[in-house]
Amino acid sequence: MWERRDDNEIYKLALQLTSSSAFIEYCCGNFELCKESIQTVMENARCEDDKLEVYRILVEVKGAEMEYDDAIHTGISLIRGLGDNFPRKPNFTLLMWIFWKTKRFVGNRTDA
Repeated sequence: MWERRDDNEIYKLALQLTSSSAFIEYCCGNFELCKESIQTVMENARCEDDKLEVYRILVEVKGAEMEYDDAIHTGISLIRGLGDNFPRKPNFTLLMWIFWKTKRFVGNRTDA
């Protein structure tokens, strides 16, 4: 759909537009079109950080489609892909620690 270019501004714009398209299609309940936009980002992203937003949307889509196991596995795969070793059977203390680290990492970022 969009090509990789040397011009970083065009790349950023294409990434934002395609990610926004995925989110809009998700909000409208057009999950197949949403997944197409997600796939476009996945195929053309230059780094894993550029895929984070569409991974989040993908988890939400899977939840909306009641594919809860897939949503959880996608989220855990993302966490592991970012270098965090999420345990198979975490205890409550560990979950609170991970929650705190995530909240600190996310900070004041919003969906908007």
